[in-house]
Amino acid sequence: RQAVQLAKKEQALFDKEKALQEKHSMLEARKQKLDNVEEKQSQERVFMEQRACDVELKEDAIKKYSNLLKVNLDDEKRELMDAIQELQQERQSIQKQLDELVQQRD
Repeated sequence: RQAVQLAKKEQALFDKEKALQEKHSMLEARKQKLDNVEEKQSQERVFMEQRACDVELKEDAIKKYSNLLKVNLDDEKRELMDAIQELQQERQSIQKQLDELVQQRD
């Protein structure tokens, strides 16, 4: 009779151990799943940070290029204004010479 009770207790302990091992395996699988999700989220976060950095770099490059274009346009505008002024002076000089020639003819 004691042998039967011991066998039952032993079976109960064996069943309990098996159940605990199964629970442990299940928890380990859940932990692995969570680790995978966290890793994926971490990778996505890094990717998004890299994209944000890329966008910021592109914005900076566009601003610099825009400023260069403005400077170039200002330079060209200045050069055109100087050329216009020279042409106006030349026109005035020619007009003066024409006026002198008309006066000499009269």
